[in-house]
Amino acid sequence: MPIIIPSILVYSQEEYLKQTKAVQGLVNFVQIDIANNTFVPNQTWYDPRFIEENITFDFELHMMIEEPMEELPVWMSNKHLKRVVMHFETLGNNTKQAIEAVRKSGRQISICINPETPIRVLEPFEDQIDAVQFMTITPGFQGQPFLPEVLDKIKEYKNKNTDHFISADGHVNEETIPLLIKAGVEGLCIGSAIFNEQSSPKDNILKIQELIDAYSFITYVKKPKDECESEAG
Repeated sequence: MPIIIPSILVYSQEEYLKQTKAVQGLVNFVQIDIANNTFVPNQTWYDPRFIEENITFDFELHMMIEEPMEELPVWMSNKHLKRVVMHFETLGNNTKQAIEAVRKSGRQISICINPETPIRVLEPFEDQIDAVQFMTITPGFQGQPFLPEVLDKIKEYKNKNTDHFISADGHVNEETIPLLIKAGVEGLCIGSAIFNEQSSPKDNILKIQELIDAYSFITYVKKPKDECESEAG
């Protein structure tokens, strides 16, 4: 069953506390997005020490920054950090070194690729990584247009790497969630569809979960009878 991963992309400590409090008890895992005007033209608020002292659930760290290995050490003492998401575009020749460093720390490693990056760049590392995150927008800001061409890349990668956790980030909402689930996405990183002025985060999460449950059920019952029996047995 696909899971909801609230995406915490904020510009102040107050906003961070507000969003994390709003999803407390509704989810067990969130994504914290950090940017510093290097890899993407955006500067988010983040204070590793404050977050370490004021977080009560597990999270993954989405590093939308150049030189992520220089930033990573200050996060390593946080026991709630379970997965590190780094962009292939920021790693280049240091990808193998970064993967080894994260795995040595006991965390999972996810490599994120931008919409224009071909999935073949991941081939040398497929047996070393735990997850892949596909950006379905140009990264940096929430609320940008969904890029449907990424769906075919997700399907192709999932068919080859069934054991990897596949997540999608960018314009994930009620309209795109069925498309993403059909493509093979398991982790739905959701920002503005949860945190908005129209409804409370709780109401939005419950509504999205209902959609996931309904679509997953429909997908299951549409499978061939022998396939369903095989999975049940």
